Amino acid sequence: MTGNKPNQEVRVVAENRSGIAIHPREIMDLRELFVILTYHCNGNCEYCNGNCEYCIERNVHQKGMISDENFEKAIAFAKEKGLTTIFLHGGEPSVHPNIVSYAKKVKDAGFLVKMFTNGIAIDRIRQLDGILDEIIFSYRGDYSLHNQSEWKTPLSLQVLVTQDEFPTLKDLRAFIVEKSATGMKLRIHTLNPVNQYSYNHQYVSYLEDMFMELPDNEVYCASNKVMLAFEGVGIRLTNKSLNPTHLKYSMTPSGEIQTNFKRHFDEIVKNEKMEALLQKSQEKLMRLRLDKNPVPLDEVLGFY
Repeated sequence: MTGNKPNQEVRVVAENRSGIAIHPREIMDLRELFVILTYHCNGNCEYCNGNCEYCIERNVHQKGMISDENFEKAIAFAKEKGLTTIFLHGGEPSVHPNIVSYAKKVKDAGFLVKMFTNGIAIDRIRQLDGILDEIIFSYRGDYSLHNQSEWKTPLSLQVLVTQDEFPTLKDLRAFIVEKSATGMKLRIHTLNPVNQYSYNHQYVSYLEDMFMELPDNEVYCASNKVMLAFEGVGIRLTNKSLNPTHLKYSMTPSGEIQTNFKRHFDEIVKNEKMEALLQKSQEKLMRLRLDKNPVPLDEVLGFY
């Protein structure tokens, strides 16, 4: 048992110049560059990424913006590495005054272009409809959902699952049925344990049980994390990495290229109860990290 230590044997070297290694059960094309247009956010409320207790981005209210020169540098880097997708990221990317022209530049350069957003600046976001290849809205409880039929660009809804908000699998199923009626793709995931709050709330008992009960060939990998298919959608268990040493390219507003996001990692006080709960799945997780069996893509297309 090697615990959570990165193991080079779990990585299958990708035959492309990106240098990104892909786990055999990965369902996503990971040749991506996340361009942080700004750390600034246009929200200052309890659901804001800068104030959430579980947040791993603690500098979202810095007001610096990426320059045109650095954005061009990002496109050049993506070309050099043979990447396929550029994500417009933040902070809140829609506050950047040049976001529409930037999205057009990415498309003209031959890349897919996608964006994460809190959805507040909806008039600006509407200007991107038909340009972007995907708009991923972050979910909050009082969110007024959009209907896919009113948009050209495919819409997704990113939802954090905790036991407090969704106490039972029945509650989660009802949520999925209700929100799927909008036509938006659901991206559901648990908390990434990088600070005290997310460590304490990472464990969702019924999803952990599902992970343990499913046969290995029905557990997938989505952006390097364990993914379970449920009710026609994918649920990522972000506290379970199938490819711990993966590369994830990003560019900061200052133009710095990173091989992974430099997150704010708090010192975490672990407790015996949580560690005992997590230990139950370690043997299966380590076995899946070493799994060399590719996933048939027709099994999971559209899940995530």
